[in-house]
Amino acid sequence: MSIEPHNVRTVSIRSVMPPKADKPKGVPIPESLLASLMAKEARAVRARFIRKWGVNNTQPSGDDANGRRKAEADARRDELAEDVMVLLAKRPWTSRQMRDHLMVSENRIRNALGYLRETGRTDFARKGNVTVWERRMEAAE
Repeated sequence: MSIEPHNVRTVSIRSVMPPKADKPKGVPIPESLLASLMAKEARAVRARFIRKWGVNNTQPSGDDANGRRKAEADARRDELAEDVMVLLAKRPWTSRQMRDHLMVSENRIRNALGYLRETGRTDFARKGNVTVWERRMEAAE
């Protein structure tokens, strides 16, 4: 292939430049006006929901629902805490060993151990880089 004027392509390599700073677009909106616009938008979204689905499903009172969820979480935590106490009665364990043995999440073990430590039933000791949880004998009796 010969290099003739109709076959020649010009390659333009652009230098790397930082992006341009964003310029403010339009006139800034006062916060009071912005709040009223957002409230209007929320009302419009609520109205579209009601038109599409019929009725806005209301939840029970927030305090009642939160109290119920808290009670359920506390019951699950107490149940796990009792399982942890059974394990600690045999020998000291690390939280990872307990988590793997009981097949629960790290967060659930952390909550249970924190609760047991608050109530004075367990405590931990650091041995090198490892934290070992032990049952407190005074509280266990």
